[in-house]
Amino acid sequence: MGAPTLAAAWNNAVYFGQVREALAQEVMLRDASWLEVTRDVLTENGGLWFVNEMFTVQRTG
Repeated sequence: MGAPTLAAAWNNAVYFGQVREALAQEVMLRDASWLEVTRDVLTENGGLWFVNEMFTVQRTG
């Protein structure tokens, strides 16, 4: 997965998860671990997929 895909997934997760923008920015500025975490989550869940041409983020558990 490339950086643009990971950044798009991160941005959507932050938006739909209603994470405070200041907190998301702090994490992104600290280091690049957010890219690795995003890649791990996407890999663990079978990648990035679309339902009815919409990006879907689903929180379980």
